[in-house]
Amino acid sequence: MALPPSHVSIARWFVNIVEQGELAPRMCSVFNQALIYFFYGGVFYRTGDKPTRNAAELPIAFLFDPGVLKSFFRYYPFDTGALASGRYGPAGERLKPFEETYAVAGDYDGSAPSKMVYFLYQTNQRYLQGNVNDDLAKMPGPLPQVSAFLKDDLSKHGVDQRQALIECHAKEPISLKGLLWVGFPETMTDVFGQIYYLTKPSMPDYYKYESHVIFNPAEIAAKLELKAAEVVKRFVSLPKAKSA
Repeated sequence: MALPPSHVSIARWFVNIVEQGELAPRMCSVFNQALIYFFYGGVFYRTGDKPTRNAAELPIAFLFDPGVLKSFFRYYPFDTGALASGRYGPAGERLKPFEETYAVAGDYDGSAPSKMVYFLYQTNQRYLQGNVNDDLAKMPGPLPQVSAFLKDDLSKHGVDQRQALIECHAKEPISLKGLLWVGFPETMTDVFGQIYYLTKPSMPDYYKYESHVIFNPAEIAAKLELKAAEVVKRFVSLPKAKSA
């Protein structure tokens, strides 16, 4: 899943992407470089948890084909933005400075996330459920530190979905050609219609939701997560071949 830059409204961000036919890197204050952020395995991002009338805050979500993983040069086993801003509390502070210690090289071959899932969680299903590999605590550093962080109870900080947040970084634009699914408000149906011309001959699945004049972005984001999870299930495990 891709995230918009903080200074751009979500609606304007969606329009810009469709007009350009790609996601473009934006300056990141955490790493001081232009980046595109994705999360591996689904829609996990949460917007503000306060009711609003501002239609520009209506959430929009993208899911891409696994082939997009070849676009990423670096990964982290957690949400770096949340960690840098202090949202994880003392548990996150113990990981700082994290920029080099916890970075995983992507090398543009797309295999790094599956290896991270294997070591940190063992299976895709366990990753999506947040079940951390118990053997991490016995492995060389910094894996025991990651294990302690992922297993710690941080529900009082409102961030206990952190286990399913392998973060992906790209430095170059990413085309919409690999788009699998989009979740968007009904008010932006016309904008979504233009995506067909950017992705044809295929067409991404979509979820078009209705919104009240007053809405809670976090509640809508939770619905988007559930809808996206139905698509992600296709890639959790491959079906076994039938015996002859």
